[in-house]
Amino acid sequence: MEIGGWAGRLIQVGDGLFRLCTLNLLWLGFTLLGGGVFGLFPATAALYTVIRKWLREGEGVPIFSTFWRAYREGFWRLNGMMGIYALMFSALILDFRLLAVMEGSLDWIRPILITISVICWVSLLYLFPLVVHVRLRFFQYMIQSVLITLARPLESVLLAGAALLCYALFVWLPGLVPFLGGSLPALLLFVIACRTFRVLEGRGSEREEVTG
Repeated sequence: MEIGGWAGRLIQVGDGLFRLCTLNLLWLGFTLLGGGVFGLFPATAALYTVIRKWLREGEGVPIFSTFWRAYREGFWRLNGMMGIYALMFSALILDFRLLAVMEGSLDWIRPILITISVICWVSLLYLFPLVVHVRLRFFQYMIQSVLITLARPLESVLLAGAALLCYALFVWLPGLVPFLGGSLPALLLFVIACRTFRVLEGRGSEREEVTG
């Protein structure tokens, strides 16, 4: 028997929160299973995989088996991507430290480095939705993440704003982190990123129709 009205909605919200909490615990567990550092990117991609299936196929998607399969299949590929992003951010940190040592002689480079840092960070936010949304070659995921960041600046600002709001929420309520620290931001970021992907896919279809 289905329960309607406010009671039914509260039950749906509670069920959704329970599934997000369960998914978050899996994310934390499998991150630790991979040694922390090496488990982070595969577990995050698996987190997005489950969320994508929920949004496309409904609540009947098995959480653990879907998560484990995505984690196992993408482990080495996602760690390779993590290595590349780690190198990029390490190089940027080194550049900022060198600028601090040079005492103002190259201050004009600082805005450029800040811009590059923001682009790299936002492209990382696009990376996981892109990995679970389309099939591309290894380096194409990172290239496309950067191109999408540059091509859709308003959506990129919205994506970054959502990430910062989630960060502020968890700073304000740190007790939520073990239960929603990964799954809630992933849900919000995936919805925003997918909207951006649909816009770009629609434009691509329009171009094909015109050229065809």
